[in-house]
Amino acid sequence: MRANLEAVITGTAAPEEFVLVHGHLDVVPFDESAAHATGALRSATRVHGLSLGDRACLALCASRGATALTTDKVWAPVCEIIGIPIQMLR
Repeated sequence: MRANLEAVITGTAAPEEFVLVHGHLDVVPFDESAAHATGALRSATRVHGLSLGDRACLALCASRGATALTTDKVWAPVCEIIGIPIQMLR
């Protein structure tokens, strides 16, 4: 079975199936530290309408010094404000 990322996220495919087809996938636990970092982004992102999931993604990028990949244009000004590099995918 060729799993896509959406299938992994929705639980219709195991992460291992995605990894076998696409290479490497890190599954990162959403622990207490991640929850605090995500919550700390609320005030800076609230007026832009970012969701909890959006903030969790940005918090993970910040903790790893990674670039945020997105197709959501509303992220651009937010990332500039909070200092996280962003790459628009389209």
